[in-house]
Amino acid sequence: MNESIVLVLLLVIGAPVLVVIWLVVRALDTRHRLEDLSSRLARLEANAARLESTAVQRVLEQRPKPAPAPPPIPKSEPVAARVTPAREPLAPPPYVPAAPDRPRHIRPEEPEPARTFAKAASPVNWEHFMGVKLFAWAGGLALFLGVAFFVKYSFDNNLVPPELRAATGFLAGLGLLVGGVLMSRKNYPALSQTLCATGVVILYAVTFACHSIYHFQFFGPVPTFLFMVLVTTAAFLLAVRLNALVIAILGMLGGFLTPPLLSTGQDNPFGLFGYIAILDAGLILVALHRRWFFLTALGAFATVFMQIGWAGQFFVAEKYFDGNKIFTALAVLLGFQILFLAGAGWARRRQQSNGWLAGAALGLAAAALAFAGWFLTFEPLAHRPALMFSFVFLIDSAIAALVMLDNKTVPAQPVAGLAVFALLGFWTAHTLNNELLNTALIFYFVFAVGHAVFPLLLQRRFGLKAPLWAGQVFPALALLLVLVPIFRFDEVSFIVWPFVFMVDLLAIVVAVLLGSMICVLIVLILTLAATGALIFKIPATLTGLPVSFFLLGAFAAFFVAAGVWLVRKIKPAALTGSGVAASGELTAQLPVFSAVLPFLLLIMAAVRLPLADPSPIFGLALLLVVLLLGVAKLLSVDLLPAAGLVCVTAVECAWHFSRFDPANAAVPLVWYLVFFAV
Repeated sequence: MNESIVLVLLLVIGAPVLVVIWLVVRALDTRHRLEDLSSRLARLEANAARLESTAVQRVLEQRPKPAPAPPPIPKSEPVAARVTPAREPLAPPPYVPAAPDRPRHIRPEEPEPARTFAKAASPVNWEHFMGVKLFAWAGGLALFLGVAFFVKYSFDNNLVPPELRAATGFLAGLGLLVGGVLMSRKNYPALSQTLCATGVVILYAVTFACHSIYHFQFFGPVPTFLFMVLVTTAAFLLAVRLNALVIAILGMLGGFLTPPLLSTGQDNPFGLFGYIAILDAGLILVALHRRWFFLTALGAFATVFMQIGWAGQFFVAEKYFDGNKIFTALAVLLGFQILFLAGAGWARRRQQSNGWLAGAALGLAAAALAFAGWFLTFEPLAHRPALMFSFVFLIDSAIAALVMLDNKTVPAQPVAGLAVFALLGFWTAHTLNNELLNTALIFYFVFAVGHAVFPLLLQRRFGLKAPLWAGQVFPALALLLVLVPIFRFDEVSFIVWPFVFMVDLLAIVVAVLLGSMICVLIVLILTLAATGALIFKIPATLTGLPVSFFLLGAFAAFFVAAGVWLVRKIKPAALTGSGVAASGELTAQLPVFSAVLPFLLLIMAAVRLPLADPSPIFGLALLLVVLLLGVAKLLSVDLLPAAGLVCVTAVECAWHFSRFDPANAAVPLVWYLVFFAV
């Protein structure tokens, strides 16, 4: 009896919800109709004005021209002999009746000034609403309540057996569907939609009662599921046939409520999400056919809700973390992304691109990235970066494809890049170790290249202008990720430094294509920070030239050469006049920064490292001075030698006042003489 009361309450409480849905749908439909009528009225008024002006112009063209004046009389002819021939009077101009709204001061032969027409909103036909639609809706609601109270009365008094109750409910639902279709043929749209919507709701309710309340043997999980699929399909077909948005919404709600209502407690992801995929495909077809695009957003929201519910109930460590079942979860998330992406592509092919469909695809992508972040919080999955980040980059690629399909979604690509960076950063900070470093470097580089090159591809291939920062920030973010293992690990693989060099080269290429040096300056600072971290890991007992000093010199030379080349490539006009430094542009300052900034690391190294022999530090300082003097020569900047003198003096003083030993003064004095000679 309690289950029966719950069903009746569900029916009674659901009626107001259905009424609200119906009213919202009718309001949307009325607004669309008003907009359509207003546009039609404006077009008709514009055509009428054009035809009226054309008619006036034709009347003016048909007006007879005045006869030419008679030739002058020769002077030699006597006055008496001149005979003036009689001329016929000019025919009066045809009468053009003035239009009723034509001003009296405008003459007929003058063209009437153009008139502007404001869009007049068509008033709501309240008589039609009160006389037809309101009573149709009230009749549908009364019929629904009557069925609900009849069911309750039969429950309370046990008038008919359960089998007969279910059969009566099915007959009532099918009868309402048939009646609604028949009413549509007699041009009663409000009544037919009301009957069909009520029939769909009754069929869903009775099917649920047969499965969950009465537990009929025939209504097992599979037959009940198939029957609800049939009801949902019928609802979609009727919605398209009758142009009834409310039936489509009810069919969608019933379709998405079917799995949780008929849940058996067993994990069957292929059956569950295969059904939801078919349901979403049907929604996309209905939305594109009837231009109800917001249905795709509702379908995407319901799909994400089902994914969250499934993961919360069935995604446990014993099933999905240790084995290969994680592929199932990732395939489900990726499959829905591809489905809605295909829907967006089909909409563009039909020239029906819409923000609702693009937003639905972006929402599913955001949900997939959020799931990926949740998966990375579990240690078994976090130690499988090749699998997890391959999935992440596939979702990222799907967003890039959507951007190429819909021009309005261009800002989504850099936002997706920031989301991928957040996932990489979270995993790097919590899970990365030396064993996973090589795999991490591969994904870092793919991340940097993909998000740096894609804005250039959009601009040059598709003519879409992405935000300027979108192509410049990601190489720097990739270097920022590399700084984490460099600072955190005691020893890092040497493969890190070729990666740093490749990212620096990528930043330079992007700078050339975009004509902006901000990215190069940022990666220069981050590269020096990486080499500085390596310098400060040098042991106190230093023998020979350490690798860190060699890397610092190599990167300094590379950035100086690249800076000089960029100056001549991007700003060749800056080489004239008073020199590049006088221009005050970042492009001209880049080679100077590349040669000057490493001196700061040398000063800190001289103070920190207990080096009795300053040859490693002074040798690198000599290389930097030579580079600085070369920049001064190539770019005609007179102040750079003085800047180099200041930098060398600072390095010498930093080492001399902290590490100089008078007993071993020969080597430092030789270096001082070398710097003096330079």
